[in-house]
Amino acid sequence: MIKLHQLTLPIARAFHSSAIVSSASQSPLFQLRQRTGLAYNLCREALNKHNNNIDEAECWLKAQALAHGLQKATKVRGRNAKEGLIGLAVHRGNKLATFLELNCETDFVAKNQLFKDLAVSLTEQLASDTKGCEAINIPDQAHIRKLKPREELFKSIDTQIVPLITRLGEHIKVQRAFHFESTEDEAQVFCQIHSKSAEKITDSLDIKTGRYGAVVALKTPGKSHKDKTISYNPIGNRLCQHVIGYSPSYIELPENMRKHLEAIEKEAAEKAASESVAVEEDGDSDSEGSSSPNNSRDDWPSIMDQQLIMSDDTSVREFCKENEVSIVYFDRFECGQSS
Repeated sequence: MIKLHQLTLPIARAFHSSAIVSSASQSPLFQLRQRTGLAYNLCREALNKHNNNIDEAECWLKAQALAHGLQKATKVRGRNAKEGLIGLAVHRGNKLATFLELNCETDFVAKNQLFKDLAVSLTEQLASDTKGCEAINIPDQAHIRKLKPREELFKSIDTQIVPLITRLGEHIKVQRAFHFESTEDEAQVFCQIHSKSAEKITDSLDIKTGRYGAVVALKTPGKSHKDKTISYNPIGNRLCQHVIGYSPSYIELPENMRKHLEAIEKEAAEKAASESVAVEEDGDSDSEGSSSPNNSRDDWPSIMDQQLIMSDDTSVREFCKENEVSIVYFDRFECGQSS
């Protein structure tokens, strides 16, 4: 038979243990560690210095971490940082896009979740605060302009980067950041990322990060703003993918360059035709050596002449004409570029 004291003893122990756990969870030391995630000895030192005031102890710990981080940041500042992520954000309505390049030293850190989260967070902060920006006009461009964020915002960003430098042990910096703003009602801005690393979608922003990115501005005459937002996002995004993949330099070729390339193209076609006739006269028309001229202009540096990415027989020019859009601006970004 089980005696009564054999049942009551474990129950009493359970009550005693739960009381200890509850008491520990209410202690200032436990709460401070929960807030900061720092080591036991650091939290205890902070509480001892501030008479167990949790708020003051937390402020002191943050100040100590920042001071230590600034020292660490100063030590690593001269190191080469060419890895990292591109951040792009576009506002609903496609009138403003934000670009950020966040660099670190190694691809290992660039793939760290803390670094990814920071890239998304900083891109979102920049995209959400466009007050006091400095306008930078783009030469020969009437449809879009660049905006440089104000210096105070960069100072705030530097402060946020410092703790991550301490934690990851690498030089981390914002290499460049700016906005693209449409200056005409009929122009819209689109952006896209290749090798997507992280993303965030809010009520007003679509944020993406990765190693490569592109911004494309389209003009869509004769369409309402609402219709443009609905209809032209897939078109703009596809053209962004093309810019990333083909890396064009021009919308349209300068006339003198076009004449030169057309002459080379004509000469190559005539040579191929002559070789084809010679093969037929030799009675070897099925020979693997015979070839037809390559009519693709993918190696031309003008986007309008190139074959549309992921398309077998449609040029960018034909694609734009079919969808009643014209490309007025594009830019391509690669993490680690110096410009």
